[in-house]
Order: sequence, then C-alpha cells, then structure tokens
Amino acid sequence: MTKKIILSLLLVSGEMYGKTIGIENHNGGNIRVHSIKGWSGAVGLDEWKHIIFATDLDGIRAIRRVLRGYDRKHRLDKLGPICWRWVGPAKTYEQLLQKKGYLRSICQKMNMTETSFVDLRDRHVMMRLAKAIVYSENGSQPYPDSLYREAFNIGCKKCQQ
Repeated sequence: MTKKIILSLLLVSGEMYGKTIGIENHNGGNIRVHSIKGWSGAVGLDEWKHIIFATDLDGIRAIRRVLRGYDRKHRLDKLGPICWRWVGPAKTYEQLLQKKGYLRSICQKMNMTETSFVDLRDRHVMMRLAKAIVYSENGSQPYPDSLYREAFNIGCKKCQQ
C-alpha cells in the first residue's frame, strides 16, 4: 500500500488521535446501519452511520448477530465471501486495494485462505472470526478473551451446562 492510503486509513480510523472509532463506539466490528431499531444495546449512530453501543459486550454480540445472518440468510460459508460482504462494495480502486488488504489480514489471523470453509454455526469459529474482524477493523485487539466467550455463550444451552 502507498503511504497516502495508509495515512488515510489511520485518519479515518482515528488511530492517530487515540482510540479508533470502533472502540470509542463500543462497536469493534464497525457495524453500520441506517436505524438502531432492533439492535440490543444500541444507543445511537455516529456521523458515518456506525452503531454506538452502550457496552463492548453489546458490540461483540452484534458481530455475532451479523455473522449468524451471513449463515442463515445469505448461506455464506467461505472466508472470502464473508469478508467481502462485511466490508461492502468498493467504489474506487483505492477502496478495492483496502478491501484486499483487509481480506489478507483476516486470512492471516484465521490461518486460512479465501476459499477456506468457515462454519458460522460453530460458536468457536465465529468467535475466532469476530476477533479477526475486530483486529482488522481497529489495528489492535483491545478486548479480553473473556468478553468474547461471554458474547458467544449467550443463548447457547450447550454452553450453560
């Protein structure tokens, strides 16, 4: 990547000024919507339509919710298509390069390739993917494993035994 693209990524993420937008919003996945209706723990939207959550746990639970939708609604089961859907369409060549870098980052964190099967019904796989997404979105992993375990055990009868 060129220096210009890297600098613009740092400015957009807010990393040069401390916490990233995702961390400030308790939304490590940088989930965007047009309305917060139906999102548990959502307290507002920022100027870029990222959800602002009340807690980090709410933000991680939202990542889980989106990933479950990718399985149930869209039937996505390969790492590449899951990542492409997460980051959305590229409108410029620079955005396309950023998306490719994002995909490489996720692949590295997951120790998989674009064509690797991802079982979004397995809470452990979803948790690993959520951690990779948070890292790739924010450039760091600010949340402890215990937070992810709590978010991904909720509603899981097998986990509560």
